Amino acid sequence: MAKNKKFELLPFWIASFVITILTLVYQKATGPTYDKQLDVEIHGKAYDFDLPRSYEQHDAPLALYVPDESVSADLFWRKFPTNDDYTQVAFERIGDTLKALLPEQDPAGKLQYYLELHSGGENAKVYDMDDPVVIRFKGHVPIWVLRIHIFLMFAAMFLSNMAGVLALRKHPKFFFYSILTLIFFFFGGMILGPIVQKYAFGVYWSGVPLGWDLTDNKVLISFLVWLIAVLANIKRARYWICVIAAAILIVIYAIPHSTMGSERDPETGKLGTSEKFMD
Repeated sequence: MAKNKKFELLPFWIASFVITILTLVYQKATGPTYDKQLDVEIHGKAYDFDLPRSYEQHDAPLALYVPDESVSADLFWRKFPTNDDYTQVAFERIGDTLKALLPEQDPAGKLQYYLELHSGGENAKVYDMDDPVVIRFKGHVPIWVLRIHIFLMFAAMFLSNMAGVLALRKHPKFFFYSILTLIFFFFGGMILGPIVQKYAFGVYWSGVPLGWDLTDNKVLISFLVWLIAVLANIKRARYWICVIAAAILIVIYAIPHSTMGSERDPETGKLGTSEKFMD
């Protein structure tokens, strides 16, 4: 009997872990800050490239592994969002790799760019001017701050799922995990979140009421939802409120990270919010 009691929460842990991992995988696959992966064929050969859409300080390097020495490439870039003319830069060949640099921008500043590959009389547009890649620059965030922030945020997601599935089965432990969820969100989102934002983009907060940065607003909504859920369950169990809170959190976490994120106006230098994905 004691053995069964010891492992009674194991199915809930497994279910919560699976939901959390699926959410993490979805975010990684859909987020606008991850490298743009693409395939291109030129001179009868296929190549795979990863084009950056986020970079921390300094000029952003582009490296194309193209062993065929008959292939050359040009980079075209301009500030985003503008209608400026594109600046053309030739890639430099270093061994089997073609290399070029995108010039550093202020934190939250963006560039849009596309590439062209050439071999003899054949050209291959990796991305043309009608479908450019957009890259956002950011300041340096200390790795220990970033790692703790990410750990606490996904731990909060896991604990939220745990509280939700326990509440769904009306298990008495649901309130304990609800409190843990709120605590992890407070430290990971409301404390470390603004610190990361300050390092990366120069401001502590750009969500409501100061702006419409969706990342900040997602953190705020998540914290408030679980604050309400915890307060509503102090005197008596209201399982359905925690189930709804957990479901809301899954929806929030399913929104790709950095959607409607901080964006610096290239003309005024003011920090605003992007109204669409970065590409």
